[in-house]
Amino acid sequence: MTAPARHRAEALRLTPLNGDGRPVRHGDVLTPTTPVTVHITTAPPTLRLTVDPAAPDTDLERTIVELHQAAAAAPDLGIEAQLPSTAPDRWGYLVAPWATDISLDLTPDDTGQLTVLTARTRADSPLRRAHTDGDPVHTRFSLTDTPPLTP
Repeated sequence: MTAPARHRAEALRLTPLNGDGRPVRHGDVLTPTTPVTVHITTAPPTLRLTVDPAAPDTDLERTIVELHQAAAAAPDLGIEAQLPSTAPDRWGYLVAPWATDISLDLTPDDTGQLTVLTARTRADSPLRRAHTDGDPVHTRFSLTDTPPLTP
């Protein structure tokens, strides 16, 4: 298994998709009160969202409930994450245009984090912006001058 890339998310949007990978409606922007980490693995192509179980109980519970409610809206999701950047006035933007086989089981991982959501990412999203230079991608990352996700 390839080691996952890990990114701390400042904001997230989980957009419900239909069975063809097209949005049912635009998802709400979530700003978790407990830090959420996005883990990306390419072999196999998966995405996991984790939280620190040592966070204050009310914040941890609120974050888990928000993520689970957003993920329960449809069997497939488009997942976007706004990430902090070390460059001044720049934000990272991570997109998994089509996530499927979603699991909401709460399980601890090998780093001590609590996995809140696990999904298989697909490279065959029908959305135009899901592809880079004509090549299908499971996830893509970019830097932006403005925050990509605003509540």
